[in-house]
Amino acid sequence: MSPEDLKFFKELLLKKREETLDYLQHSSMTLASCNEGKELSNFSDHMADVAGNGSEEVLISQVSRESRYLHHIDEALERIKKGTYGICRNCGKEISKDRLEAVPTTTQCMSCKRKEEKRSKSRR
Repeated sequence: MSPEDLKFFKELLLKKREETLDYLQHSSMTLASCNEGKELSNFSDHMADVAGNGSEEVLISQVSRESRYLHHIDEALERIKKGTYGICRNCGKEISKDRLEAVPTTTQCMSCKRKEEKRSKSRR
């Protein structure tokens, strides 16, 4: 992958990281405001413990998903540093730029991803 492509993907990942962090910060404030007025003895630092109604549970689920995505972004940025970004973890071939643009945190080329999905379906 060219240095220009790596720069493009690093900037893309950093932008997605910033957006994800903003979302997580906003969600944390929303959850905190949902807990205002609740007795302190019922307060817990664990997000799963604060779910009191359906909307809070949905928000907690979304926060969990976005936290995992943030982890994947950080791993992709680390792969850029190490020089392994854009290389399929299974076959070692270069992942297409189109795939990386669609899923910049991916670690598999489309061929290996399809094989994995096929294996996964056959196990069910």
